[in-house]
Amino acid sequence: DVDSYLENVLPTVTSIEPETHGSLVEGTKFHEYMFESAKKDKLKVNCTMVAPHVQLLGADAAVVSYTRLVQSTSSTGTTTERFSETRVMQRVGDQWKMAHCHRSQ
Repeated sequence: DVDSYLENVLPTVTSIEPETHGSLVEGTKFHEYMFESAKKDKLKVNCTMVAPHVQLLGADAAVVSYTRLVQSTSSTGTTTERFSETRVMQRVGDQWKMAHCHRSQ
């Protein structure tokens, strides 16, 4: 949900994803729109994280790499997509927040 997303990312978050067509997107507006659109479409989605790998880059930064399987069900049936993701996380106080996400299909 969008509220959980906003709690767990930096306001200056950046991302490169298939939906951005290779462009670097800054801030949260792009993803807020995607969350709202998915809610309106009433898609049922299940995500599975496969083979996560965490690299600590000091006390306040980490890189997390993994494969994400996304199952979605709509009126036309169920599909599964596979994505390779890398996320850069930054510790802010006592919470880890996402600073950057790179996702490829």
